Amino acid sequence: MSVEVGGASLRQKIDDICEAKKLSFQVETALNKNSENIEPADWSYLLSAIDNALARGIDRIVLTHGTDTLAFSSTAVDLFFGSRPAKVCLTGSFHSIDESDNDVELNLSAAFRTLVSDRVPSGVYVAFRRDELNRVALIHRARDLKPMDFDEVGFTSLWGAPYGKYYHSGANRLDIQETTLRPMPTLADKAIPSGESLRQAAGRIVMLGVYPGIDFTSIRIDSRVQYVVLNLYHSGTASAENSIDGVLRFVEETSKSKPVFLSTFPSMLLERPYRSTEKLVQAGGTLIGNIQTHQLYTYLCCGLAQDRGAAELVGGLECCLPKIT
Repeated sequence: MSVEVGGASLRQKIDDICEAKKLSFQVETALNKNSENIEPADWSYLLSAIDNALARGIDRIVLTHGTDTLAFSSTAVDLFFGSRPAKVCLTGSFHSIDESDNDVELNLSAAFRTLVSDRVPSGVYVAFRRDELNRVALIHRARDLKPMDFDEVGFTSLWGAPYGKYYHSGANRLDIQETTLRPMPTLADKAIPSGESLRQAAGRIVMLGVYPGIDFTSIRIDSRVQYVVLNLYHSGTASAENSIDGVLRFVEETSKSKPVFLSTFPSMLLERPYRSTEKLVQAGGTLIGNIQTHQLYTYLCCGLAQDRGAAELVGGLECCLPKIT
């Protein structure tokens, strides 16, 4: 995927890297769009392009992508191809290719190195620079990738544990840091949904973040909405005060007609939820653990676009339901 600005330069950079590393490759444009403008409907183009490549026997794929929505797109790719016998590596750059301090060559080289390494198993990965020095790139499992925040110059992995490090000098060394493969839902047993199906599905999901003083009486959930995702505080909590405008009352009333997911409880760090979280569950909320909120949204959107019912979607999240003692 590329955008018009820098498209020719990017192609030349890919040519140069592959020639130097004696790699054969094909370049295809799945989508020509700035990352911030990518919508769920666009995932269909990306997923279909990967699926078509696999059908032709191509099992190592680099997908270039902007940073703003890369975490969502990499999740969609992982949901459909994370268990397939192939390697997909997404990458992009913090600075555009026409800037002198760009990180394009580093990130592309790291992506190609990841794909050709026999030590890296099948799966979906993201290769991106570690810092502004542009000498080291981190290799992340897509399911562990955290969205980049406003004060960061590169992506990070959950719990500060990237899968590997690529050193862009000398022998272009790739160090693998063995980490446990976290369980992740899969949607690969059904066909890739169409762009229109994804567009409609996105309109049937609402994702809300809690904050001190949020007034739920001012929030109207359209009757078309089938799922509500509440992005909780970092410890999987939200206010459980029984006020008419509060979270507890909202969960209690909304869950009568549609699932309300409480995201996310860090069950790898806490043995059991706080009392406030337990109250939200008792009010009808479904507590989700160890899957990031943007991943939960992407899963629901893609699954809903595949015409999966509520029971099937919730069942597919079994690996993300906290085992509370």
